[in-house]
Amino acid sequence: CIRDRWLGLRYRDRDGDPRPYGLAVVAIRGRKTTYHRIAGPGDVAGDGWPVPLDSSDASFIGKNEVWLASSDGAVQIKESQVTVHTEPEGAEGDLIRGITVSAGAIVFAATRSGVATYNGVEWSFPKQLKRSVADVEVDNDGRLWMATTRGLAMFDGLQIHRLDIHRGLLESQIDELAVDH
Repeated sequence: CIRDRWLGLRYRDRDGDPRPYGLAVVAIRGRKTTYHRIAGPGDVAGDGWPVPLDSSDASFIGKNEVWLASSDGAVQIKESQVTVHTEPEGAEGDLIRGITVSAGAIVFAATRSGVATYNGVEWSFPKQLKRSVADVEVDNDGRLWMATTRGLAMFDGLQIHRLDIHRGLLESQIDELAVDH
């Protein structure tokens, strides 16, 4: 439900380093928290969906579908069914760093190899988007925004436009972004 709050969980190990620990969904109206994660060795799973521990970004399609970014792949939760889209299914390369969904339900997944797109049937890697990307967002006009080590990039469907230290930014390393709706 849109009114729920999704929280990424971490704990500190013996050395004080943060480690991922799945996610929690807080139902504001029902005042209930449900924990979602895959159980590790000697661990008890959460009471919710078996999602990878390191799920790092989320994007929503309506009320019944959520996409998560993780090192295991792009995680789709649709009507309480969890599907992990991994490299053999076409989500080429490495960990999914960021994920977003367009108004037309196209999924965009940021990876070191580029931005993968999923149309509900198959994954593809458009050649214009084959660049290392840390995070992605789609704005209300359908433009794809990308956080990269070389600045902020925007894809309008035809070409890439850049904003970097040569075009007004103080720093070119962009790790995350959010679009103001």
